[in-house]
Amino acid sequence: MRERSEAGFTLIEVMAALAVFAIAGISLMHVSAENARAATRLQEVTFARIVAENVMIETAMAQTEPASGEDEGEVQMAAVDWVWRRQILPTGNPALRRVEVTVSLAGSDRQAAVLSGFIGP
Repeated sequence: MRERSEAGFTLIEVMAALAVFAIAGISLMHVSAENARAATRLQEVTFARIVAENVMIETAMAQTEPASGEDEGEVQMAAVDWVWRRQILPTGNPALRRVEVTVSLAGSDRQAAVLSGFIGP
């Protein structure tokens, strides 16, 4: 009778190692996908915030005093169409008004950024 060699791995050991590597690979792919989604969302929020700040600056720098109420517009930034909505509201001080700017992607109801501020004389 010949003696069995103990130099290699058994089939069960190889399959268990492959299962461990497969689970680790799937986990890494999931983490990579989540990071990509987070980066895309961060980019969206950053550009929306810039659009909101631009609208706020235009409101503050306007030659004529903007009337209270709501208006909206569209702008393109980073090859993306954005829709902004501006509300000008009175405050307890007649010389001071509250401005709220909301920005979303064109065709979307989800707000990407909201910016509030005050304008006065």
